[in-house]
Amino acid sequence: MSNLPGSADPASTPPPPSSPPPTPEQIARLKKLLLKKGAEINEKLVALLNGQQVRVDGVFGGKPGEKPIERLRRFMAIIETQLAAIRAGTYGKCERCGDGLPYAHLEQVPWIDTCQKCAKELAEANDLDKPR
Repeated sequence: MSNLPGSADPASTPPPPSSPPPTPEQIARLKKLLLKKGAEINEKLVALLNGQQVRVDGVFGGKPGEKPIERLRRFMAIIETQLAAIRAGTYGKCERCGDGLPYAHLEQVPWIDTCQKCAKELAEANDLDKPR
């Protein structure tokens, strides 16, 4: 360890700060995006319930064996959860660690609820759980 000015012990260096929470203006824009996506999903759900064929391959990640209506309902629940988070004032924070989510990421995928670090940890844990 050096005693030079400006040098720091790497072990005592704090981690970089998380992203700042979205501003009220940004949250308003993200809410509109969530409402628009929710309306699209609702439209597809209504069509399915009316017996129409609906493509859902571009809608959120599917699970093996999941039926289209199940995928749409699961995605709608995620959107509703994010809208509830906006009302509660917790939107834009990682649900695992509480760090702020970058606005640029939220703007692209406004229904995300996990930071990249935690998402990577979850993916690695899921890989470890899979039989080999």
